[in-house]
Amino acid sequence: MSKEMKDWQLGYSLEELKEAAAPFKNSIKKFCYGAFGCPKERDVATAKKANQYWRRGKAAAIAKTLKSSSNRWDFAGRPIPMAAGDVIVSAWGWNDGGREEAKQLIKDSLVIVEMPKEKKGLGLDENVIWVEIHEERKDAKKILLDLGFKWVVSKVSAGSDVLGLYCWGPGLERAQKAAPVTDAAEAACIVDIFEKRFITEEQQESIREELEGVRQHFAQHYSSYNKRHSWTAFALKGFDTLDPTFIIKPEEMARKWKGEHPERMDAKCDWTVLAEMMPETMKVVRSLPGGEPDRVRFMRLAPHGELTRHADITDRDAGVADGKLARLHIPIRTDAGCTFQSWTLGGEEHKGHMPLGHLCYLDQRKPHAAKMESSEERIHLVSDIATNPELRAMIVAASPIKETAK
Repeated sequence: MSKEMKDWQLGYSLEELKEAAAPFKNSIKKFCYGAFGCPKERDVATAKKANQYWRRGKAAAIAKTLKSSSNRWDFAGRPIPMAAGDVIVSAWGWNDGGREEAKQLIKDSLVIVEMPKEKKGLGLDENVIWVEIHEERKDAKKILLDLGFKWVVSKVSAGSDVLGLYCWGPGLERAQKAAPVTDAAEAACIVDIFEKRFITEEQQESIREELEGVRQHFAQHYSSYNKRHSWTAFALKGFDTLDPTFIIKPEEMARKWKGEHPERMDAKCDWTVLAEMMPETMKVVRSLPGGEPDRVRFMRLAPHGELTRHADITDRDAGVADGKLARLHIPIRTDAGCTFQSWTLGGEEHKGHMPLGHLCYLDQRKPHAAKMESSEERIHLVSDIATNPELRAMIVAASPIKETAK
């Protein structure tokens, strides 16, 4: 006996929807780190009902033509203007053996964009087709580039997926000019700013001694990517001066917590009770390049601990524009077994180690992960510093990434 049809199926059988969603699951799902990166049966049902589901053999896409202008947003929260009449392909995939049909499916969409305005019945004379893909899908990217598409901008999802927006059509120049520019500073991921020690061995030892006196304040970092509860931290500067274990911005807390603590939503970042207990550490903090420090924390990764891939994209204060907050790390305890991974806006993986005593910049808005593969603990002094031209120039000069995705 067949199962009762659910309202969300919109009259389509579950078998039909599973078959329709299969091209996405087979080619997109393995690149998705969040819950919403790959269309599910429910999404396919909605698209089919709205005539936004396209199919050619083993390939499928979800696409729509905009009836009015609108914005999407890049990874830095800047608007990406899209015009009425633009076609947006938000999902595109294929089953095994369907690559050529997938390419033809995109070619079909090019014909729609090239049609005269009076035949389209809406939009502008100079429209484009936008195709959104996971940047780590090299095969999909090659198809688009071979067809003459141009990368315009990338965004990062809350689940840490890197999504590139590619354009083609008579309105390409319009789309490129209107899209936000990602410069060399914005493109940087992990940067060893001076490529030598920022603090001396004596300073490092003094900080370690101070840490021993406050070690009991390390508390669990409540996050979904804290694997095996191996990540702990405390704040020298944070949003509760009397509680150094409160290390998150109130605006980034869960909705339930916000509802239960409305009086804390206007809390300002200030030095905690531990700051005056760590004078040598404070000297280092005060010597950091850039403007005024915001949050300052010690972050500990236990031996064999791990932070799985994530992106702090909800932190709207993060960035390298003037006044935005750049995250600087100084490793106080570590060894070569501690590796960092970061992914560029082009989906390229970078893997490395932050050396003891060095000053390293991390763009936490981009996907990143950390793993301690030895019996040593990893403790970093982590400061969010107001960006200024001096700090931005340092990041650009030391960054191995000098350009954005292509």
